[in-house]
Amino acid sequence: MLLEVVEWARAVLGQWQALVTGGIVTALFIAVQSYRGKPFSWRVSRWIFLAFLVAALFLAWRAQRIAFRNAQTELADIKRELNRERDRNAPKLIGEIGQTLTFDVQLPDGRAAGLLLWVSIRNLGMDSVVTDYDVTLNFPDGRTLRPQSAMVPKNIVLSDLGMSMKDASAGALYEKTIESPIVHGGSRSGLLLFTMRGVRSDDLRIPGTRLVLSFRDVIGRPYTASMQFPSGNDRGKYQYCPGTPPIKPTMKKGR
Repeated sequence: MLLEVVEWARAVLGQWQALVTGGIVTALFIAVQSYRGKPFSWRVSRWIFLAFLVAALFLAWRAQRIAFRNAQTELADIKRELNRERDRNAPKLIGEIGQTLTFDVQLPDGRAAGLLLWVSIRNLGMDSVVTDYDVTLNFPDGRTLRPQSAMVPKNIVLSDLGMSMKDASAGALYEKTIESPIVHGGSRSGLLLFTMRGVRSDDLRIPGTRLVLSFRDVIGRPYTASMQFPSGNDRGKYQYCPGTPPIKPTMKKGR
């Protein structure tokens, strides 16, 4: 604070000195005094010097204001350039949910619904790992559910749907993106598994429900990919997705 006061006083003194020792006003003051043939009285000189002081205060303030505005402009330009540079050198991830599969899971302490996603992530920016996969289900009636992330098991057998997948864990997307970055222009595809206790699989696929998948890049920037469940239940209409083990039909056991 003291340093700022000293700098301000120096600026005012410099402006006042410039006004007193040179300039049109000073030249006019000397010319009038020479024409009169005698110096101005101390009273007049005092008011003239006071006017110079007021003018010096204004000029010092104006100079500081201009300098401040110029500094703000330069700072804004630097920030814009840094943002452009950051965007050029930051990851740019694009996620896509290819297909979904819901199924019921019988647990020792009750039932749960499973949600299996086929997800592809492309990277158009800097190389980056992908972390913090999460899912939110937004239902048409305003309710929201957040299934818990789960590890993809080695084998998946869905007897109620007549489907099975061997070596499913090899297709887990989180394993493919947590240690090995997705390079610029590259992509990774894989499986993500989520579970929700106390609900049935059909409860997750109410027509009009929007599924939002969120994830983050290496610098923590969030991304989302979303899809809306169609009107009707198409749980059995699935195709092979690159980067994941194929689902094969199995014989359903009689109930």
